[in-house]
Amino acid sequence: MTGTLTVNKTQVTLKSGSAVSYPGGTGRFVSVLLSDKAANEKTFAEYTSIGANERYVPGIPEGAWGSLHMEKGFSGFTFSIDTENKILTNQILVGGKDEIFTLSPDDLVLEVKTVFLGSRAGSGVRRRCLTWASTR
Repeated sequence: MTGTLTVNKTQVTLKSGSAVSYPGGTGRFVSVLLSDKAANEKTFAEYTSIGANERYVPGIPEGAWGSLHMEKGFSGFTFSIDTENKILTNQILVGGKDEIFTLSPDDLVLEVKTVFLGSRAGSGVRRRCLTWASTR
């Protein structure tokens, strides 16, 4: 994963991508982190821990990634999409806690391509490839 995120005069070189998929009300949601460094997986798992019979919702992964950013773990951008590739939530994680913000999903453009990859044992794996465009 490569790219650049610029907020005011601060430029972040994006080198790492992480995604979490979880069941939603009508299908699967995907939450994505694009950042300059990989998130600490152990701490992320702790921050996203939920109780028995509880469901993940968009915002839980972003909240965990936001907390990790505030602990100076990385800088970047998070977003969640639904089964129709509609952006549900997002956060720009550049600067301190007073500088984290979101954009209106109407101002974001996301191009999603579906790719079929072969896997072990001959079964097909369907994978979404996200191509980040820019704000309008």
